[in-house]
Amino acid sequence: MRFLFLEKDEDAFAKLQVYAATIQDAEVKLVNGEFEKSVPQIMEFVRRDAETFPFVFIDPTGWTGFPLASLRPLLTLRPVEILINHMTGHIQRFVEDPKDIGLRKSFIEMHGDENELVQIKELARKVGIEDASVIRYGEVVRREGSFKHIARANVLYGDKNRTYFNLVYATRADAGLEAFKGAERKSMEVMESQRLEVQRQKRAGKNQEEFQFAPEFDPDYSEHFAALRERHLETSQKAVLDCVRSARLVSYDQLWGIALAQPLTWEADLKSCLGDWRKQGRIDYEKLPAGARVPKKGDGVLVRWIKD
Repeated sequence: MRFLFLEKDEDAFAKLQVYAATIQDAEVKLVNGEFEKSVPQIMEFVRRDAETFPFVFIDPTGWTGFPLASLRPLLTLRPVEILINHMTGHIQRFVEDPKDIGLRKSFIEMHGDENELVQIKELARKVGIEDASVIRYGEVVRREGSFKHIARANVLYGDKNRTYFNLVYATRADAGLEAFKGAERKSMEVMESQRLEVQRQKRAGKNQEEFQFAPEFDPDYSEHFAALRERHLETSQKAVLDCVRSARLVSYDQLWGIALAQPLTWEADLKSCLGDWRKQGRIDYEKLPAGARVPKKGDGVLVRWIKD
């Protein structure tokens, strides 16, 4: 295992040095500098070992993100997997009121195209500004890195029923998406249990320092979480339905990628909606292995559209 940590702030970097000194079982390189100026060092670190499979986590300070031109060398690495912290709330406010010339310049640099602002506003009419801004940014990342899969995960405020930021994940491999969705599900359970406990303590007037994990995770307990998941499920099912209708015959593996691109959507949800449509006579399976009741990714199963 090899790690490179980049930190611009000197005080934070000093703390990072103390932490890195405790790591004995992995190679750790620390860089104190700005991201844009440090990309050559990052690239050199990656290329120094031909066996390296880079996983790049990009967590910008502030709302603007990094210019696409600075990210391009990392996005075009092969192989690579990318995870980007998308400060959705800040970007959403700018899209709603893009009067600041300086912020507008940063937005264009981040997306690489002034027309992206128009694209976001057009898509927002269908899915809302929050989802539109993340979806369009994900497509920018997909295009630049020729990624097969772009997925995202919602991260909510602890004491508010509102999105804090989104994580945008990019991979060229099905296995990468599968691993990300597994991690997303586990982290959502922890996040929601924490949110419920914070909100309980807030209602009880307790100090945040008394925070502890909630004993259980029950997604139905939080109405906001349940509503969020329902919204993403509806979007996922519509995308799958539109694909089957238009293609008439499509691989289950392709639908798997479409469905799991949505947050809070799992393969079990895809199998459930396909099963319902099959019972209704709207679809059927081809090349389903003998004895199998539901399709499985990698088995070459096809989904055929029958009727509305």
